[in-house]
Amino acid sequence: MSAIGFGKNVTGGGKKPDRIEVIKGKNEGSGTLADAIDQANSAKGRDLEIVITTNIEPNPKKDRLTVTARNLTIRAEGGAVIHQNRLVFDCTKADNIWLTNLRFDSDALGQPRDTIAIKATEGRGETGFWIDHCSFEAYYDLSITSNTRDKKGAPPLLITISHCRFHDRNPNGGKNHGALGIHGTGGDDDKNSGPSDRETNAYATIYRNYFENVRRRQPRSSQRTFVHAFNNVLKDWGIAGPVVPADQVNGMVSGNFGILAAEANYFDAGPFKSTIMVAKGKEPGQLIVGTDEYVNLYVNGAIDPLEDPLNDLPLDVPKDSTKAVAKKYEAVNDKIPRRERITQALSEVIKREAGPLPG
Repeated sequence: MSAIGFGKNVTGGGKKPDRIEVIKGKNEGSGTLADAIDQANSAKGRDLEIVITTNIEPNPKKDRLTVTARNLTIRAEGGAVIHQNRLVFDCTKADNIWLTNLRFDSDALGQPRDTIAIKATEGRGETGFWIDHCSFEAYYDLSITSNTRDKKGAPPLLITISHCRFHDRNPNGGKNHGALGIHGTGGDDDKNSGPSDRETNAYATIYRNYFENVRRRQPRSSQRTFVHAFNNVLKDWGIAGPVVPADQVNGMVSGNFGILAAEANYFDAGPFKSTIMVAKGKEPGQLIVGTDEYVNLYVNGAIDPLEDPLNDLPLDVPKDSTKAVAKKYEAVNDKIPRRERITQALSEVIKREAGPLPG
């Protein structure tokens, strides 16, 4: 099994990694997740896998689990659940990281704000990240967030996220709850006083994931990052009840100067009907929406973004999504991955592939 899309070269610890077992759920000490990460960080790039075999207790230190290792797989066995911990990846060193079969749980109320934070503003490796077959109960802010900025000589951040399940027990519980944010730097949206990015510093492929009852960002691109989302299933996103402009409620979203390509996704609406929101104003988002056999499927009243009055109509979108998306892959010497025409039957397969939630 291997990734497709921008993270296709990720192998993690490879086929024969040295194994570090996590057998204790405490925050500190031998046999803990913190200890395993410390060992991996000291391994000088040796092929490793961290195998979590027990439930992990909440860790109030939001940056304790910071990974600087390369060539690393982190996975769980036996249904082990990680409770309210935050994995941070320092991309000045961390690269070729594969996260698989991990289950994250949270009360979504306090620290840590995010589940997985990929910090790539000060440097990035050549290979990237693959997050596959993981499940996420909503944290206070985002389940997965990445941040990049213009940096001369640095390659772009490459990410693939596949076959994951995202869920929120209480999407009305806080306006920050969300799933995926692929962020650049700059502009009022990011509360940054410096100049906005001029380059696309992150490329993410998001495919065959299942999002249920998630308030927002499934996914979001911003500040010239490029996100290709295809063959995903979104069900009952947003919130019930009135939405005020200050709320960020959406299915997918192309944020400030973000570039989002949404092809062959399945939008099964609950009370909230808008599917893909495109930022307006001085920092508009950019949207590529699926055409021909890769059109999105909108059911139960879900609104096509090209017809949604909450967007600044008419939206300027390419007439041929395949050609437009292929150019983005060519920019990093890659080819557009295979997509499938979305159907209700395929949406059920994607849901089953995503696996169970934690807890």
